[in-house]
Amino acid sequence: MHDKIDKVILSNEFKIKKVDKCVYVKNINKWYAIVCLYIDDMFILDKNNYMIKYTKKIITYKFDIKDLGVVGIIL
Repeated sequence: MHDKIDKVILSNEFKIKKVDKCVYVKNINKWYAIVCLYIDDMFILDKNNYMIKYTKKIITYKFDIKDLGVVGIIL
């Protein structure tokens, strides 16, 4: 499954961070979208709500996801 996620995210100009193969970053001008995978969870981080919606759209095109909203605490 990780290979399929890699293919979808990387084909949309995200880059894998060398220090952690489960972190992807996309830079557009001064904005960064960060996608973090952890087992069967995915976190999309950005200060720009547009980039979060854009990233969700990319992912939902190929995968069925359940959006649990804004994360309050990550343990």
